[in-house]
Amino acid sequence: CLQGDLSVLYPVLARRGFRYDASRQAPLGTWPRRIDGIWSVPLLEIPFVGHTFRVVSMDYNLLANQVEESPARVEQETYASLLGAFRASYRGGRAPLSIGFHFETWNSWAYDHALTRFLLRVCGLRDVRCSSIRELVDWLDARRYRR
Repeated sequence: CLQGDLSVLYPVLARRGFRYDASRQAPLGTWPRRIDGIWSVPLLEIPFVGHTFRVVSMDYNLLANQVEESPARVEQETYASLLGAFRASYRGGRAPLSIGFHFETWNSWAYDHALTRFLLRVCGLRDVRCSSIRELVDWLDARRYRR
């Protein structure tokens, strides 16, 4: 559920053994933060190439704003938006870039094609780690307790 009161949700998640929640959104460059024992790893509001506004870093949010665009244009806008968001983070405060995809066939697989191109381009870069959210919170926990 993408709605609700975190002051109620997070303590319940913690009691049930959950370690993170990825259902919130935040501006690009926002670092995950720990709330009531749960890491909040938000989807990010990223510049949307070809548009005048930002979009949440999830394929469905892109889809909802790319009505009547060709699959080729959808793929290119999506790829360019992800790459632009990555570059802003990489050159900025290095906050993790969280991306949510459903791996659906929408627009002739345009979103999966864009994501594949993006991952192949950035995952091998120096000081970049492409990981699951679980691996990210493991790293955040280890980093937090080294101090």
